[in-house]
Amino acid sequence: MNRALYKSLSVTVLVSTLAVALSSLWRRLPIDDAYITFRYALNVAAGHGLVFNVGESVLGTTTPLWALILAGVSKLGLDIESSAVIAGGVCTIASIVLFLVAIPVAATLRLKVVWAILIALYYPLSAVTFSGMETPLYILVVGLGLYSFTTQRFVLGALLGFVATLIRPDGFLVVVAGLLGSQRRSRTSAIVAILVYGAALAPCALWAYEMYGSALPHSVEAKRILYHTGPFKNMLFFFEALSQEPVDALVLCMGGAGILLLMRDALMRPFVVWALLYSVGIIFSGVKPIFYWYFGPLWFVLLTIGFEGIRRGFTGKVPPFIPTVCALVLFVVLAVDVRKRAPGFDPVEVRENAYRAISERYRNSIAPGDKVVMSEIGVLGYGLPNATVIDSLGLVSPHVSDIIRQSGLVDLNLMPMKGTPWLREILDRDNPTWLIGAKDLTITDAMEKESWFSERYQRMEVVAPEYFGGVVVFKRR
Repeated sequence: MNRALYKSLSVTVLVSTLAVALSSLWRRLPIDDAYITFRYALNVAAGHGLVFNVGESVLGTTTPLWALILAGVSKLGLDIESSAVIAGGVCTIASIVLFLVAIPVAATLRLKVVWAILIALYYPLSAVTFSGMETPLYILVVGLGLYSFTTQRFVLGALLGFVATLIRPDGFLVVVAGLLGSQRRSRTSAIVAILVYGAALAPCALWAYEMYGSALPHSVEAKRILYHTGPFKNMLFFFEALSQEPVDALVLCMGGAGILLLMRDALMRPFVVWALLYSVGIIFSGVKPIFYWYFGPLWFVLLTIGFEGIRRGFTGKVPPFIPTVCALVLFVVLAVDVRKRAPGFDPVEVRENAYRAISERYRNSIAPGDKVVMSEIGVLGYGLPNATVIDSLGLVSPHVSDIIRQSGLVDLNLMPMKGTPWLREILDRDNPTWLIGAKDLTITDAMEKESWFSERYQRMEVVAPEYFGGVVVFKRR
């Protein structure tokens, strides 16, 4: 390693680490969905297999590899939650270094430093980094895979595409984008890459089909039922999600324009093709993109590859001081944005904290194997590991998905969900011992007025009633 590269690498690693550490000051706790995977990890570590409920073969997590990694962490005696958060920070640092040093997208060391700080402090990416989700690892593997294709290492790119697919089902786009975007791709190298990818994935797909009855996680189908939206509306939601705040709109416009400007660049083309395919995939997925971690990989590419396109487009065409002024302006905008969005009142976090309190309070009251209907299964499911969870949204309960599909009661225009009107059918079918859920998701106020419910269930308590009506706990009489 030459001296200049070593200096660039060392300084970028140091600055990225400090910036990511700084951004952790306004992070919130891992999000509810992360705890779904955490529970899978717990069960793997305990020897029960990759399942949410012991004895039920349902793949309700879209990231089996992340669950297995966290299971290994648990077997080492480390805390899953803390490890997931720390791993997110490490993966983000590694991704920043990869994009700014290895690819690279910044011409000078000073620019790399400024760029690293901007990426780390951008609030949506910071929230993704410390969410406990698999997204930071996915960004890193996708970056490595696409970079392998740009450097003509097709077999390595195919293997990394396989790893990305185990982290998220859409990881196969690494191989597609890598092959479509590579300028010096031969027919032989493309066939070899496809065969390597297929040979690696086939055993996993066959095992999943044998174990769960499908190669795709059930949660994918459940979300398509709950959040199904056509391509045109999805496109509107897509752009709305990427432009929540002025700084987000700026990132979208600048990054999107920059990506298109780099279409002719051989080194960058696989990244450009991936960004386009990933965006089209979200729009045509049939699932309303309401979860911000869907956009983490895209935000990262917009802030790196996209901004590089803008930099190249204006190199030599503007006075040298202009980039410095722009960087200062961006820092100010980011500071205002962070002050506005975090830390502070987060109603979702309030609800999740209520779930944590309930988990602590009822852990010894809920007997092993007790059926518990939950409106959100992440924090509660992880905090009540002995309960047999029935998910009122169907992510880990296929029979609930069938009930929802057959009922036709999903209001596709109301997301997040405004109640679960099929809840009575779930209670009649499963006769659970407990019902725990946020009032806005379970609409229990209305049910308590009906004799069929009040005769069967008694209210134990309501936690945090000032938010969303609170989280209510019912027990069968």
